[in-house]
Amino acid sequence: MVMSVSRKLLIITALLTLTTVSQGQVSPLRKTRTNVSSSNGSYSNNYNNTNNGINDTTGNGSGGDTDTLPKGIIFETNIIPDSTLINSVNIFHFVPLSIKITDHWHPLLNPAGVQLNDKIHAFNDDYYLNTGNVGQACYSLMPKLLPQTDFRHGPSIIEGYGRNPFTLNMYQTERPFTSLKYESSIEKEYQLEVIHTQNITQTWNFSLHYNLINSEGLYTNQKTKNNYLDITTNYFTKNLRYRVKGGFVWQKLNLQENGGISSDSLFTNDIQTNRGGMPVNLYSAYTDFKTLTLFAQQSFSLAHQPGKKITTDTLWIRRAADSLPDSTGKNIVTDSFNVRYDTTIYKPYIFNLGAFVHNINFSRNKHNYTDPGLSGNIERYPSFYGDSTALLDSSCVYTLENSLHWTNDIYNDFQFHNPLKFYFGIKHTAIGIRDMEKYTTLSLLKPFARATISTKHFLLSGGAETVLADGYKNGDYAFTANLQWQPDSNNSINIFAALSGNDPDYIYYDYYSNVIRWDLNGYDKIHTQKIGITYKWHHWLELTSTLSNVANNVWLGYDMCPVQTDKSAVLSQTALKSNLAWGIFHWQSFNLLQFSSDDEVFRLPRFAAKHSIFVELKLFRQALLLQTGFDLRYNTMFYADAYSPFLGAFYQQHEYKVGNTLWTDFFVSGQIKHAILYAKLLHINTLFEKNPSYFMIPHYPGQDFTVQWGVIWRFFD
Repeated sequence: MVMSVSRKLLIITALLTLTTVSQGQVSPLRKTRTNVSSSNGSYSNNYNNTNNGINDTTGNGSGGDTDTLPKGIIFETNIIPDSTLINSVNIFHFVPLSIKITDHWHPLLNPAGVQLNDKIHAFNDDYYLNTGNVGQACYSLMPKLLPQTDFRHGPSIIEGYGRNPFTLNMYQTERPFTSLKYESSIEKEYQLEVIHTQNITQTWNFSLHYNLINSEGLYTNQKTKNNYLDITTNYFTKNLRYRVKGGFVWQKLNLQENGGISSDSLFTNDIQTNRGGMPVNLYSAYTDFKTLTLFAQQSFSLAHQPGKKITTDTLWIRRAADSLPDSTGKNIVTDSFNVRYDTTIYKPYIFNLGAFVHNINFSRNKHNYTDPGLSGNIERYPSFYGDSTALLDSSCVYTLENSLHWTNDIYNDFQFHNPLKFYFGIKHTAIGIRDMEKYTTLSLLKPFARATISTKHFLLSGGAETVLADGYKNGDYAFTANLQWQPDSNNSINIFAALSGNDPDYIYYDYYSNVIRWDLNGYDKIHTQKIGITYKWHHWLELTSTLSNVANNVWLGYDMCPVQTDKSAVLSQTALKSNLAWGIFHWQSFNLLQFSSDDEVFRLPRFAAKHSIFVELKLFRQALLLQTGFDLRYNTMFYADAYSPFLGAFYQQHEYKVGNTLWTDFFVSGQIKHAILYAKLLHINTLFEKNPSYFMIPHYPGQDFTVQWGVIWRFFD
């Protein structure tokens, strides 16, 4: 990209002007706290939605024990409200072992974070690299090393963009909620997102979420067109004895595959400034991913009575607030106000008849790679087992999962915390794998158990599971343990450990395509021992440190074929997350430090970081909430994995190092009532680089300087 000196000076002047203007106002910090009390005691919900001082992260999922009331969804938590309309929309995740709604949150009308348009660059507890265009293949620089007792065909190259039942949002609302988003750029890129949810009855919700990513890319044959659609529903009876959650997820990803640029020197020496005219390795290849997932959970409680009835029948909720803006932008100054809910309070029975829970999940994952004319690049493929004038590879994986478990965790923990919870169950998975020549079937049976013991400030949990099968994955096992201590509402410490042994992903055993094949057996199980500790200070700081020992690890080697080591390697990972504010200044960050005892087993950057530094102020009589600042990303140099388009996988290489590049973006975003508008200048430091070296992975340069803009409009009807 060629820019004159005058254009560069104009951009620099604009950045300085916007930053100078942003210093003129001061926005006071706002905080609310919800106190719930009854004649039998009281507790305070902190920012993380914990209850009774405990954040339950064991079998029932991803957070606190904030549950449903018999009269419908009535959630009380401390948020930064825009109005009572926002309080009427409650969001939560689907958790397979939990029959209750846990760890809910609200759609805040705060523009912070909207500038992170590319999902893989958001503050999502991970760090990804991709092939240079939004929506394309990506892989994580932060391996989680979690037990893999469930079937997995292979590492996903679309993990950063894909959806599954456990990551999509579910809702319960008092009023319909709609969110519309449109984004575009000067590089022929646009994104569209539509969210709508509403309750059909007081306890029955329906939601729809559609997302489209369309980007031409800077280089030849780099276009992305991705479609995502998920529809969910959840229902429960007013006595909470029957509950059901379910939905489906559909994804269609069309990715043009250019194999990277064919001459790195044309890029690094800035010889070819026209990115679209730069030679690439593949000119007609493309990949299609098509996934469909249907899921449902039904539960029925055998307990006719929710517990022992106690004397009180009134629940008082007190909120404290100061200078809270409503949806019109006006301030409501108040100290506190009380809300009364007439309801019956019960003390739960620890040992009860419990509930039976049935989960069913069907998924179909198709992968097609096509190079119709081979583009004169036959040398880019290892070999040919079929027609060498055109290439078509196809694979499809079907899975059907059924699980049945029993639990005594049936009571609403916002009233009384059940100190002893049990989960016992069994899960069956049927798998079908179709490639170019054959169809393979597998069957796995997994018994599992989990228990949780908790007091006001401590929680101890543990779980175990194993796999029974005829051959592949037979004898896989996993043991987990978790100890949490929360001395007060602002501090918590979590110590966790895991011990597992599992067969490698199925792709390392059996793979048939027109250009590469293997049929291997005799792998040893991958054994992993992992310990870690997490410290949280309010919602401002979170520090996690883990130590993992992995034996017999498996990966794709230099020749793109599987390799299993007979050595053990130790991986140390420390992640620091912060969300700090001082007056008008805000700083969000994610920092990752990693050390490996064997760089052949774990090829990772020593350090990686993401930062968002901005100022926030209110203008025009507080009608406009403005944020402006910089986003930065960085990782140290390392031998990043190379990408194979026809395999749809990443493999090790030892010729090229990438990294040591600072990605600097400047953004401005503003909220006016229920609308958020934003603009972003991406990778502005490329304007001053004469010898660019910003490769994301080998032969795939990252994004050049560009300008993006977008709008989000939310409706509470």
